[in-house]
Amino acid sequence: MICLLTGCSSYNVKEDINYNLLRIRTDSGTIHTSYTDKSTGTINCKDYYWMKAREIHKSEGDYSGKLLDGEYTSHYFEGNLREKGEFEKGLKVGEWKVWYQNGELHKIENFKKGLKNGSTIIYKSDTVISTPFKNGLKHGWSKKYHNDTLIAEIYYSNGIIQPEKERFFKSLFKADPEKTKEREQKRELRKQKRELKKQENDTTFFKRVKLFFKKDEKKEKNDACE
Repeated sequence: MICLLTGCSSYNVKEDINYNLLRIRTDSGTIHTSYTDKSTGTINCKDYYWMKAREIHKSEGDYSGKLLDGEYTSHYFEGNLREKGEFEKGLKVGEWKVWYQNGELHKIENFKKGLKNGSTIIYKSDTVISTPFKNGLKHGWSKKYHNDTLIAEIYYSNGIIQPEKERFFKSLFKADPEKTKEREQKRELRKQKRELKKQENDTTFFKRVKLFFKKDEKKEKNDACE
């Protein structure tokens, strides 16, 4: 059995023998796809989608039936698109799109031979999350936007978060005038303290230089009297 955004369940499948087409009715809509009679070798870390005994299945690293092959589309009962993409010998390839029931776009994913490769974009209300993938793992800067404003960035290296490269932004929240004024005053005070300290250091330096020359002058006078 397969989980294709509808939960795990079995489907009644109507086959077109001439073209290897599948027309599937589910509890939430319909699916149109096709399969191939050709077999292929498998790779453990990849998910394979296949058909057997009038049911569609998904399994990792192996299969036991006819591999899905070609364009895949699923619709809600009211007719809106639910998911669209393409299979190649049981593996997802190219761009896949998923929609909410109201017709709004939910996410865009990119696959290469069954693994996510390239950008994955998720849309939720006023929030958008864009994450790059490489060989099925998050790799690069994952960015979160709210109303088109960047509010957070997280860096991944081969699926692992790099905390030292994690950044959050506060532009989402309206600035408090009082707190802003207080921060500016503190910043100005720190600046004044740095300038005062610099002046004190300069004064101390010149005092030492002046004292040195006085001592040197006194020594010359004593030498002249001898």
